[in-house]
Amino acid sequence: MAGSIVSNCTICSKAFKHHKSKAGKYCSVDCYRVWQRSPDFVPGRPKKYSGTCAHCQKDIHGRSPSDLRGGGKSDKLFCNRDCYDQFRVNERESYIEETKTNCLSCDTELKVLNKGDTPRKYCSSSCRRNHLTPKHSTCVNCGCDYTSIKWRGNGGRATRVKTSRTCSPECHNLWIRNNPERKRKISEAFKGSKHPNWIGGRSSPSSSYRGSDWPEISEKARKRDKYCCQDCGKTQKENGRALDVHHIVPFNQWAGNNALANDMRNLVTLCKECHTIAEWKWRVENPVQFSLALYGGGNGAMTKKHPKDLTGIRFNNVTALKITSVNKHKVDMWEYECHQCGGKGVSARGYLISGNLHDCGCCRKERRNANLRATLERRKAA
Repeated sequence: MAGSIVSNCTICSKAFKHHKSKAGKYCSVDCYRVWQRSPDFVPGRPKKYSGTCAHCQKDIHGRSPSDLRGGGKSDKLFCNRDCYDQFRVNERESYIEETKTNCLSCDTELKVLNKGDTPRKYCSSSCRRNHLTPKHSTCVNCGCDYTSIKWRGNGGRATRVKTSRTCSPECHNLWIRNNPERKRKISEAFKGSKHPNWIGGRSSPSSSYRGSDWPEISEKARKRDKYCCQDCGKTQKENGRALDVHHIVPFNQWAGNNALANDMRNLVTLCKECHTIAEWKWRVENPVQFSLALYGGGNGAMTKKHPKDLTGIRFNNVTALKITSVNKHKVDMWEYECHQCGGKGVSARGYLISGNLHDCGCCRKERRNANLRATLERRKAA
């Protein structure tokens, strides 16, 4: 027989010939009947594997996912209706167990009835009324007995404010201001690298930042000086606020070294007025520092703080000598001396303070003459 091959029967293992287009599993009809009577026999054509049952975890063949009410296909498969019903029961029981709560009034355990229900807060209306009824509280500031309530709606219904700790806004402000524990917690929460303005723990010479431990250092200096101004004797209570802690040598003179700048020997407690006087006294006694302060201020930024008399103050390479006149705009015209060539000139007060005047113009003339000589030499060489 053309196109025939030899195979072994899967039942009796007997060798037989069959056409190559046939499966060649059984040598006779009797062996095929034996296969049909076995428990592994599945009538009809084998169905495609669909997935696993979500409840009993058995393999499912020839079943497509069901349609959802909102559209789309379900991601779960069930082998029969019983598995589906039991899966729903288990899911509901687990949701009820997860969402159970206690009554806010009597602490009775509460459970929802169906999956998706909102958990309850009270077991009855009487428990709800009892819990929301305003109760007495003790003010943490003055110690008085008060009832913390707020009015709800237009019907004038009063309910308790659970978060209230003081009897009035005035007591609340005093408690915040005088509570050392609260101040400590806030200080710890924003200390060092936790603060949004943290710059690495070291200040630049032009920065006003005094270091992460400046509040503790300044308070230590006030306590050392017995909370009194060391110049006029004004107390902190008379000052109306915390006394200032003044750096005898200014903070910006220490090149960002906070430890040396904030040393207790460099600190003194002063009131606001004495602090201002001490700062200007340092600037007047140190002309270089004073001119740098004026130069750093720029036009208009420190106008009200500039002294009226600029005599002897150096700005860049010139030094102010005296007022020569007042122009039509009522601006003082100052005579100055140039340190480059020893010449003199006249400039407006604002132009001196701004730092834009560097010399009398001699350096510019020298540069112009040098450029001219270089040009002539190039032309001769050409």
